[in-house]
This record gives sequence, C-alpha cells and structure tokens, in this order.
Amino acid sequence: MRTKPPHIQLVKQPENVAAGQQRSSSEAHWAALVKQAQQGDVVAFDRLARDHYQAVYAFSVGLSGDPIEAADIAQESMIKAFCKLGSYRFAASFRSWLLQVTRNTFRDRLRSNQQQRFKLRRLAERTITPTPADPEQSLAAKETSVQLHDALARVEPQFREVVVLFDLQGFAYREIAEICGVPMGTVKSRLRRGRDGLRRLLVADGVIGRRRVKDDGSDRSG
Repeated sequence: MRTKPPHIQLVKQPENVAAGQQRSSSEAHWAALVKQAQQGDVVAFDRLARDHYQAVYAFSVGLSGDPIEAADIAQESMIKAFCKLGSYRFAASFRSWLLQVTRNTFRDRLRSNQQQRFKLRRLAERTITPTPADPEQSLAAKETSVQLHDALARVEPQFREVVVLFDLQGFAYREIAEICGVPMGTVKSRLRRGRDGLRRLLVADGVIGRRRVKDDGSDRSG
C-alpha cells in the first residue's frame, strides 16, 4: 500500500539578500556532503536526501499533478541521483542537478507508461489553505483553486514546468535553465508563453476576466 505523501502548500517564495546569503551557505554545506557521498558515505547522502526531498516532491507534484504519483517520482529520482552521483561535477548547484534528474525521471515515466493525464484536482483539494471563515467564501476559494490547477494541467508540459518552477517554487531564471537544460532566454520565453496560455484557459473557463494579467515584476535573473 502506498503511504500518504506529505502535505504540500504551493506558495510563491520571494528572494532577498538575506535569503541569497543563506542559500550560498547551504550550497557550501551541500557541496561538502556531496563530496563525502561520492566517496561512499551513505549517511552523507541520506542527509542530502532529507534536505532536498521536499523540493523534489513539490516539483514532482507540479509536473505530474498527482500527489501519489509524485511520491513515486520523488523516490525514484532519489535512487537515480544516488546511482548517478559520481557524474555530478559541481557545474550547477546540487539542487538544480537533482531537479534535473527529477525532470528526466518524470519524462521517462511518461514515455514508459504512456500516461498524459495529470490529476491536479486532487492536488488542489489538498492544498487549499487557509479556509475563510465565511462558508460561501470558502467554497468560492476552493472552486477557484480547483479551476486554476485544472487549467494549469492543460498548459503544454514544456511551458507548465517553467511556470511551476518560477511562480510556484521561486527558482531564478538561471536555476531553471540549469534544470531544464535550455538557455535563459528560452526559460523567459517559455514562462511568458506558459502564463499567456494559462491566462487564456482561465478566461475561457470564466475564472478571470479578459484583462491581461500583469507580470509581478520579479526579476530573479541570478
């Protein structure tokens, strides 16, 4: 029997100077653990897996739309990462490399299982927080969240993954370029097309009006 995956709340994560400094410190810590793990230290890899599992699982949810499937993808990705750890050359951050492994794992599963359906409705039903005090507001919020995730599921995969990484997980353009293996300009183009496609679907579904949704102004080019 599959175990119930951990609760995931998809929120946009702003980045500031302090966060950047903390990330640099974390990267140095993770790099030291990677070197130990590459020398056969299983405990070091276990610590890496614990530190990065939440990011891997959240990305898997965004790609597959199914929390149960995402748990399998995350577990398989961790196993593949352990087996391929010797090929990691520190050219990109370890988290970016690990999410690239996750992305490839997801694509491999799609090809092998020939599954193209994404079940984001179940995700939406589990990530609607907080609940408004007014029952009518609560129902409206739930319906809107379900419609949003259903629309996201219909966005073309190569655009959807960039929207998930940038808007839901707060990654910078450079990091997304590393994860997806494409130039930074392609990331920006896919983000724009993903957002435009999502907006058109939400308009067609009657979730939002026809006015264009403004960009939030986030740069995150680093």
